[in-house]
Amino acid sequence: MRTLSINKKEVQIPSNWNELSPEQVLRICTIYNNGGDVATIKVLILLCLTGITITGKDHATRPGVYQVEFKGEKILIDVKDIAHIAEQATSFILVKHSPKGKQPFFTVSSRLIKNPIPTVNGLCGPSDALGNITWAEFCAAQNAYANYANTKHIMHLHKLIAILWRKPVDGLKVGAENYTGDLRQPYNDFTVDTNAARINNTFRANQLTAALLFYEGCLGYIIKEYPELFKNNGTPSKTKGDVFKNMLRLTLAAADNSEVKMKEVFDDPAHQVLFAVNEAIAQNKKMEEELKSKRHAA
Repeated sequence: MRTLSINKKEVQIPSNWNELSPEQVLRICTIYNNGGDVATIKVLILLCLTGITITGKDHATRPGVYQVEFKGEKILIDVKDIAHIAEQATSFILVKHSPKGKQPFFTVSSRLIKNPIPTVNGLCGPSDALGNITWAEFCAAQNAYANYANTKHIMHLHKLIAILWRKPVDGLKVGAENYTGDLRQPYNDFTVDTNAARINNTFRANQLTAALLFYEGCLGYIIKEYPELFKNNGTPSKTKGDVFKNMLRLTLAAADNSEVKMKEVFDDPAHQVLFAVNEAIAQNKKMEEELKSKRHAA
């Protein structure tokens, strides 16, 4: 958290994605979906983070001063001061890109690994950082995400969500003897398309965006946690063919190059597979370096 001082009054606001409340995440998603100029979006996010309410302005279309209500008190704030505070407060959410020879632009840079929508209309989502998904789920999710990243077709986002948000097991509760960290029904690839068709009636627009930002934040976390897997290009591939082939290669590697064992790997926890392959790559690299060192010494 960080402290902002407004008219000599201090307010604590989040300084990273995982300090946001679920309500703040959903509000930010609504603001983002509504669009508009970047300056206005930053101010609206600032209001969301601080709880400040604008109650008046000195000009209808080009205000120079806003009247705001903050901690029960009405105060006047210069528009330039609000813009400056908003720039600071939203820097972890909106990232500026300045490509050479092109107009600068902003993107939402998600580092969100806390699931802001663990349940939606009876559907249960994955745990924080995708901690309880299987390798089969992760492979399917990556393919759906790659399709969405390349086409921006909402159908693929619905499929990504249908893979990860599922109905709970009847009667299963946290703490029960048969509870293993997941309330969701087992992943079934054959029901994804049918379930995806229902997501549009189950998730609101801001919830769709929140699910996407959560998944993208988790991918960033995975890249950081398993650096050997993504050292060459720094990010999981978003190309459909590449994703499919890469997932098969990783599955085969985790199965000790035995096609017979691949079915077992698909049922393993995703993080367990990622850790095992990452460690194997690191160990092979260490052995290669040691062997190279011995050759030089000889």
